[in-house]
Amino acid sequence: MPRIKRTKTLENWTTDLINEENQESIMKLAAASLAQENPLNKLNKQLSSTQALLIEALKVKEAGYNAEIEQTLQKLSVHVKLLESAIENRQILHKERTYFLEQKVAEAGIFAVQKNNKKRSSESKIVRKIRKGSLRYTPGEELTAFDAKVLMSLHKLWENKGRHKELTVNMYEILRACHMNPSGDSYNLLENSLLRLFRAEVVFQDLNQESEGETFIHLLQEVGFERGRAEQGKDAKFTLLFTDRIYNSMAAGYFERFSGALLTDLSTSTAQILMIALQPEFRKSIYEWTLDEVCQMIDLTSGRPSTRKTSIQRALSELETYKHISKFRIWDDYSGLTKIWVVPGSILLEEDKVIKEHWEQFEGDIKCWSFDKTPDILAKDV
Repeated sequence: MPRIKRTKTLENWTTDLINEENQESIMKLAAASLAQENPLNKLNKQLSSTQALLIEALKVKEAGYNAEIEQTLQKLSVHVKLLESAIENRQILHKERTYFLEQKVAEAGIFAVQKNNKKRSSESKIVRKIRKGSLRYTPGEELTAFDAKVLMSLHKLWENKGRHKELTVNMYEILRACHMNPSGDSYNLLENSLLRLFRAEVVFQDLNQESEGETFIHLLQEVGFERGRAEQGKDAKFTLLFTDRIYNSMAAGYFERFSGALLTDLSTSTAQILMIALQPEFRKSIYEWTLDEVCQMIDLTSGRPSTRKTSIQRALSELETYKHISKFRIWDDYSGLTKIWVVPGSILLEEDKVIKEHWEQFEGDIKCWSFDKTPDILAKDV
């Protein structure tokens, strides 16, 4: 197993701050590091528990029970300042959309919320109809939200390393690009994800149009990569080859950008994949869908409609909390269809000029606007 590089913990940074004179520069460095290494919910929980400990320590000081309480108070106070600054930094990272997927990949709906129930077989593959095309993969190797994050990280590394058709990397680089702490488990997760991405094949097809030929293409091709790569050490390099169709599109600038930090902080795969699926829709001024259309975007097609509706509602609520969307409504129209209406959030409107312009134009055309009742424009059949 590769040697694991340890990162500084909250305790390590606190010790540095207490012992060093140049506290301002260390505070900035520590907050940035903690923000990169930790999801927002973890930082918030740490802050809440530390604030509670600080309150208890102040009570002890007032009662005069502990001669060493000043040292504890100093340490806890530094913890609180560090965590508050790290949380601010993490929220800034939510706006930095430095990760991306090729445009057709982002739109197609290749990532799945749920597993197919068919048993894994080395002799057969599943062909699944996706939102914009078809996906072929080995049973048991559905592309997950984690695979989306890995693919985004590879695209980011491709951009950082000169945008060549071949990308030479090592496992450690990919993990760091994924905002993941290196560990034995994370190396194995990454290896399995890469193998799924190498084996998956796709045919892209626009809605209501013929497919781009019937030949399946790979998302990625490997050169010399094999199972057991995680055991060869974090510095062992290998080469990825982007398929012509995807490479040419990315090189021409056709991709959809996302925040890797926000994707990580979302608590469910439903919310993560829905975040990926909705953004290209906003770019095309699409804000309304049926429940079935949204479920197809994320391959949430089994189970009772009410269960799927609840999953979508919870995912949208979380996206609203993180300001990726600002409002949403789910309702049944007079035809009996369950409809979903979503408004882009401040993160997208502030950082994406195209989405902002399209939304401002669309919003200006709405004469009746209310989320307490269905607007006239929404009550019409689509």
